[in-house]
Amino acid sequence: MELVKATVDGLRRGQMVQSLAGRDQGQLYIIVGFLEDHLLLLANGRERPITRPKKKNIRHVKVLFWIDPSIEAKLNNGETVTDEEIRNSLNRRQEELEEGAMILG
Repeated sequence: MELVKATVDGLRRGQMVQSLAGRDQGQLYIIVGFLEDHLLLLANGRERPITRPKKKNIRHVKVLFWIDPSIEAKLNNGETVTDEEIRNSLNRRQEELEEGAMILG
């Protein structure tokens, strides 16, 4: 059996992830950059501002299939993204997830 190496291929800036390991387990983040082929730079606008992103191994996150298009565009164009924009994006998505759970439940 061949082991599959997890890499950042296919991930995009502005994409949401959830931490699976460490003290921040369960925390939502937005990808703001990449280091090497297996490290993500993550920000949440609070404990981890965009000026001091968290380095996290891709194996320690759950990739969520949700991307904030405005944050993605700004990051890809080299424009400044504020912590407030990141917080608002994460809060909006969290509210959408909770509303969906209430509808299903």
